Amino acid sequence: MSDYLELSEVKNHLRILHARDDSYIQLLTKAALESVENFIDRPFLDVFDEFGDIPASLKAAALLMVGDRYSNRSDVVGTIVAVNPTTQRLMLPYRKMGI
Repeated sequence: MSDYLELSEVKNHLRILHARDDSYIQLLTKAALESVENFIDRPFLDVFDEFGDIPASLKAAALLMVGDRYSNRSDVVGTIVAVNPTTQRLMLPYRKMGI
């Protein structure tokens, strides 16, 4: 699934030059893409663009998730965790609506 976002793309977004966290970044990328796919409630194959790739806004949403998870590595207890409204707005047009 992480084929939709290259490691180099994600590291560029995170502004990371070293390779120490590559496997962790790949794990976060896979988790973010799964979260996006779960939110839109359909497989990425259903929303491919004319180039056979997922839309840029879904990639951007996944990158925002990776950035948030990379910066906030520990579980939060006793604090309200809010959904990033920008991430949600990027995904909403692709969300499957209905029964």
